[in-house]
Amino acid sequence: MKERINCFIPSHKFEFIIASSEYVFRKPHKRIFELALRKANLNACDVWYCGDNAVFDVDGAADCGIFPVWYKGAIEKSNKHIPKNKCLIIDDWNELSDKLKTL
Repeated sequence: MKERINCFIPSHKFEFIIASSEYVFRKPHKRIFELALRKANLNACDVWYCGDNAVFDVDGAADCGIFPVWYKGAIEKSNKHIPKNKCLIIDDWNELSDKLKTL
C-alpha cells in the first residue's frame, strides 16, 4: 500500500501509512484504529476518520471513539449498508473541506 501511495501521490505529506493487510487486525476492529491513534500520538476525541464503507470505516471508527465521516459519493450506488452510528455524510471532498473551514 505504501509503495502504491508513494507512486500515485508522490507529493503526499502523510506521516505514516497503515494498511490493515499488514496487521493481524482489520477494520472494523477497533485495534487497527487504536494503532493509528498511538502512532499519531492523538486521542480518539481529537480525530475524524473519513471512509466510504458504512461498516468498516464509519462504524469501526465510531466504535473506537473517533468521529466518523461517511464519503458516500465514492460508491453511492454500491452502498448496501448504512452506518449504525451517527456520522457526517459527504458526497464529495469539497463538502468535507467546507465543513472543516467552519470549525
